[in-house]
Amino acid sequence: YTTLFRSQPLAVLANGKRAVQSSVLLRGWSDDVVLLTGGPAELDGDARSQLAAARVVVDERPVAELASSNGELEAIVFTDGTRLARSGLHVATTLHQRSQLVEQLGVGFGEPTPAVANPIAVDALCGTTVPGVFAAGDTIATQMPQVALAIATGSLAAASIVQSLAGDVGLPSTVS
Repeated sequence: YTTLFRSQPLAVLANGKRAVQSSVLLRGWSDDVVLLTGGPAELDGDARSQLAAARVVVDERPVAELASSNGELEAIVFTDGTRLARSGLHVATTLHQRSQLVEQLGVGFGEPTPAVANPIAVDALCGTTVPGVFAAGDTIATQMPQVALAIATGSLAAASIVQSLAGDVGLPSTVS
């Protein structure tokens, strides 16, 4: 990813704390990063200072659409019809539980993070607050959403489930 977009004009579509984090991260890959807040920027003085120090431009115009050609981003189009040429766009999203299963099982939630609105609370072995129920992936409270980490926690949860089921065949369980 860094090689693909190095030195290309990039943009971040976000607001608030995640906007600063994402913009500064992308600034390490390109000298031309614009933060698009899609309306009034929710940035305090410290956030604005960080963006200024990183030489990230803040654009508060509402975004209307993304213009592309042959499947590649060409520009951000604003509601006033003007365009901002960009080769890449990072959209900072916040994940939300889409299933009621967590609530139906009575599983507890962790503290909201900038990346996950209602993360599932898990212990070091991916056990939830309900004995025998395990969770892994992008919506647990211990990690930032990334494919590699989702795979790793899935593997850990699977091993923990096997250990928790050991008692069913007369072996001691090492998972509570």
